[in-house]
Amino acid sequence: MNSGISLAILVSMAFATSACLSTGGASTTTLRARDLRCEQQVDPLGIGEPLPRLSWRSEPAQGAQLAPGAHSSAWRIVAASTREKLAREEGDRWDSGVVPAVDGLESSWGGARLCSRAEVHCRVRVWDAEG
Repeated sequence: MNSGISLAILVSMAFATSACLSTGGASTTTLRARDLRCEQQVDPLGIGEPLPRLSWRSEPAQGAQLAPGAHSSAWRIVAASTREKLAREEGDRWDSGVVPAVDGLESSWGGARLCSRAEVHCRVRVWDAEG
């Protein structure tokens, strides 16, 4: 008889971006994170992984003009236990800090192991080479 423990980790993924260039005092968002996934699922209600993998795509923000070949140079993940904490960027579950984007746009969970029925709200922020 298999007595394995099934983890049902509630994960709500939200995405936001920040890739701002200073242009004469104005700030313009040039990149945004899209298609945020946890264990290859969009907004999963339960996963069986206490240390999940997160992935996303970077693309130009609406109306942004990017140089040919432009791509994200860094990213940051903030994970919070509530939407309110996430809105205040309080990463009480995990804050990756700014990480250079070397090999793509995927990260293994860097916070504490998630326990069954943990609620997690994530935000990914990306930057381009201009900062």
